[in-house]
Formats: sequence, C-alpha cells, structure tokens
Amino acid sequence: MGQKSQKQTLQKLNPILQLNSNIYLYKNLIYIDNSFENIFLNLNIYLILKQIDFSTNKINLNLILFIFSKKINFFKKKLNQNKLKNLSNFCLINILKKKLLLLKVNLIIIKLKIINTLVNKLNLIYLYKICKKFINSLFEKRFTVFLDFLKIVTLFNFSLIKLNLFTYILINIFKRLHKKKHTRFIAFIKIICSFLIKNKFSNNILGIKIVLNGKLRGKVRSNTIIISKGSIPNQTLKKRIDFNQADIFTKYGVYGIKIWVNLLN
Repeated sequence: MGQKSQKQTLQKLNPILQLNSNIYLYKNLIYIDNSFENIFLNLNIYLILKQIDFSTNKINLNLILFIFSKKINFFKKKLNQNKLKNLSNFCLINILKKKLLLLKVNLIIIKLKIINTLVNKLNLIYLYKICKKFINSLFEKRFTVFLDFLKIVTLFNFSLIKLNLFTYILINIFKRLHKKKHTRFIAFIKIICSFLIKNKFSNNILGIKIVLNGKLRGKVRSNTIIISKGSIPNQTLKKRIDFNQADIFTKYGVYGIKIWVNLLN
C-alpha cells in the first residue's frame, strides 16, 4: 500500500504577479521608496523625512525637504523668465507623479513641507557675521554651499533636522578642499561647534564631538583630530545622544568622520 503524497509540498508556487494586489503594490512601493533619496539629490534637494501609507488604490506620501540654494536660484531664474507660473510646473511634483503612477493606483496624495522656510533669520545673520571670514579660503566659487551650510547649522541648532544632513554638508565641504586648507577647515568647525553650544537663540544642543581621521594637513601618516565642545557623557542610557559616521573619499585618500551630539531631552 503506497503512501499518500502531500499536495502542499509538491505543487508549484504561484508567481508573484498572481498574488493579491496589496502585496504587488507593496513590493513595487518598496522599490520606488528606495530610489527617492537619489532622485532628490540629483535635483539638489535633500530628503529629510518621508512617510508612505498605502491601501488598495490609495497612497498618502508626506515629505519634508531641504532645498539647496543652487536649486532655489534655478527656480528664481525661471520665475524671472515667466517659465514657472504655478506649482504644477514644479519638476519635483512631476517626477513623483511619474514614479507613483507606475503603481497603478486611483488616488495619490502628496504633501510637501519645505523646511527652508523655518530658518531663523536672526540666527542666520549672526552666524554669517562670525563665519564670513572663511568664505574666500574654504568656499571659493561655492558661495551657495556656504549659505546652505549656515542654514543647515541654524536648523540643526533648533533640532529641526537630523544629524544626517549636518554630516552630509560637512562631507561635501571637506572633500573638495586642498590638503593645505585642512587646518583652516578645523578652525572653522571649532567655531561652528562653539556656536551650537553657546548660541543665545537656542539651547537644544548640550555637547558635540567631532573626530576626523586620515592624512590630515598633507601628512604622510594618518592622524586624528578631535573637536569637542560642551558635555558628551560616557553613559548614554539616560541621555539623548545622536551619532553618525561616514567615509570621505578625496583625491588625497580616504578620511573618516564621526560625530556625537548630546541633545536636550
């Protein structure tokens, strides 16, 4: 008497396209979601936060963005030429629509928040005054990068952005510098760190520590520079400590950066 075979172990699995619409939508949404950050960076826009909620035939997309000055200048130029008459011509909206329409849903709700509008102007002016002496040495032909950095520092000081964007702009500044300007860069960062701790407009940051590794200042051997302002406790269980690290690839070699920030609870 032969044994009965189990159909569950022998039958072929159905291909993914034959699964229900929610699973198919979810898989495609993950694919599109992973490409969002690169899409924005190619447009000189940094994606700070994204929230995607989906159900059958409906998607809610909430985005918080920081627009770099290079992109803002582009739109101002278009406005002066009367080529940008309304928000429907905003290329970002059109790109998002093209991506999300691939999901074949009936309703797409997109909510954008441009965080540039939250920059404290008094804070920005004060920061500009104490940092303008570095424009010619560190930001030659990159004045828009200098302005973006000041805005990001101001937003970071009020805890309106995360450490990722602050790290990103620091890397972009450092990786294009000549090795002889590393000393100037370190002096610049020390002033920024002091500003974040002693700023009279906000006291959200209690301490900050930045560690740079690599062949700094053109030295043959790798060395380490530590910049520390305020308090960075060793025990972080009861403290709100943000940490980020990254590699910086330059024509002089690879450098490492680590940042700790002690935030007010």
